[in-house]
Amino acid sequence: MHMLGHQVNIAFAAPPPTVVGWRCLRCGHRGGVAKTTLPLDCRGSEDLWAMMLAQLRKKLVRVHQRSQGCIAIPDDFVIHDYIP
Repeated sequence: MHMLGHQVNIAFAAPPPTVVGWRCLRCGHRGGVAKTTLPLDCRGSEDLWAMMLAQLRKKLVRVHQRSQGCIAIPDDFVIHDYIP
C-alpha cells in the first residue's frame, strides 16, 4: 500500500508546561513569570537539570532585554517556584 501525500501527526511525550517565577539581580525586576518544561520538582540528573536551567536563563536574557531594556547575563536570573 502506497500512501504518498498522507499526513501523519506524531506527538512526542513531553512534560507538561510548568510556570516558574523569576527575578533579575541586575536591575531588581521582580515578579517575572515564565512557562517552561523545566522540571523543578523532579530534578533526576543534576547535570541535565543544570543544562535545562542554563537554557531557561539564556532565553530570559533575550525576553527581559526586549521587555525591560535590561542588559542582564544568564547568572543575573533567580528562578523559583511560582506562587500566584
